[in-house]
Amino acid sequence: MRYLLITHIPFQKTVDGDYIVDSLWARDLEGMVSSFGQIRVVAPEIEAGKKLKTWGPTSTTIKSGSGVDFVAIATLSSRFDFWKWTLIKKRLKKEVEWADCVQTSNFFPPYERLSLAHDYAVKQGKKTVFVVGEDFYDMLGWEWVRTSSDSFTRWRRERTINRLNRRTEKSASSASLTLLHTPAAVSRYRLCAQNSFAIRQPEHDLEDVISGEMMEAKCATIANGSPLVVSAACRHKALKGLDFLIRAIALLAQTGIYVESKIYGEGE
Repeated sequence: MRYLLITHIPFQKTVDGDYIVDSLWARDLEGMVSSFGQIRVVAPEIEAGKKLKTWGPTSTTIKSGSGVDFVAIATLSSRFDFWKWTLIKKRLKKEVEWADCVQTSNFFPPYERLSLAHDYAVKQGKKTVFVVGEDFYDMLGWEWVRTSSDSFTRWRRERTINRLNRRTEKSASSASLTLLHTPAAVSRYRLCAQNSFAIRQPEHDLEDVISGEMMEAKCATIANGSPLVVSAACRHKALKGLDFLIRAIALLAQTGIYVESKIYGEGE
């Protein structure tokens, strides 16, 4: 089966013909190769010499011939790169014609129009897989809309995520298979997805972080006067809500309650 994956996640090609990608993303690709065999990935290519930004902690190298072939499209930096879309659309049409099955996802600005690959595949009667990677609507509302500098910017961003939401509903309703990643995505899109599965991540459950017994013991020590120590290990982004953690500690300090916080990670 000729499996085609369309993504906005960038890659970089080395002089040896290998590919540098986000390390977490590489694990997903390895799993797909194990399931489907050879796959082709259409993604933005970062020019040699430029920094490849990753959302995970590190990048890694995928060797040429390991089962993943990358096809480059132009990298977009903003919505004003609209002039690049003529060549991108031409590439998408060509790759969809080659494929037997086309996988897309909920794309983020400025790559929303990569969803056209799904429409091309549906029109040609191809099998399609659509993945809602997370509840992006709430995520963007928290990280992007909430941090707007003025009312006009907030209005424009709200329009954008509502447009993305409608696009996601359209793809989910016409896909051969829709994978909903996180309970929030299930709640939002399960009624419009004609064939869907929920992807469960048990490592996010409370029991995998701290047991109920340990939690009760810790609460007892705090009630007896021991200080509460809150640790956060994450990217320092608005999405993570670290500003609320800091505000909460400040409010507790004003009431004479001692709380210590240790924040690990990097970011803005």
